[in-house]
Amino acid sequence: MIVPQQPARGFRGRDQEIATLNTLFETHPGSAVEIHRTAVNGNEVRTETTTAAAATGMEMAAVVIWTVDPAGTTISSGRYYSEAVRREGPGDHRVHPRSRPALVGAPAAARHAIPEVRQSRHA
Repeated sequence: MIVPQQPARGFRGRDQEIATLNTLFETHPGSAVEIHRTAVNGNEVRTETTTAAAATGMEMAAVVIWTVDPAGTTISSGRYYSEAVRREGPGDHRVHPRSRPALVGAPAAARHAIPEVRQSRHA
C-alpha cells in the first residue's frame, strides 16, 4: 500500500495489510466501511469510501486506487489517500499557500485566488 501524502506509512505484503486492518478494527470496534463510488478502467479500480466507528468517534474519508491482476481476483497494489472527517468548526474555503506550494511568495491576491474547477472526462 502506498500512502503518497505520508510515504513512511507505506508498506508491502499481504501479511502487513492484514495486520494493519486487524489493528484498525481492534482499535476502533464496530467500524463500518461505506463505499460511495467505484470506477473501473482496465486493471485499475478506484473507490471512494468513508469508515466510521461510533464507539470511538473515528470517521475517515478515503480514495483508494487499486491495481488488480488481469483476472480481477487479486489486488497487487494500492494508493491510499485519506483524511479524518471534520464536521465541526468554521468552514474555510480559501486556497491556502501550504496546499499550493507553487504560489508561496506570490502576491496575496494570487495566493488566495480560487481556480476554476472543471469536470474531468476521465473521472
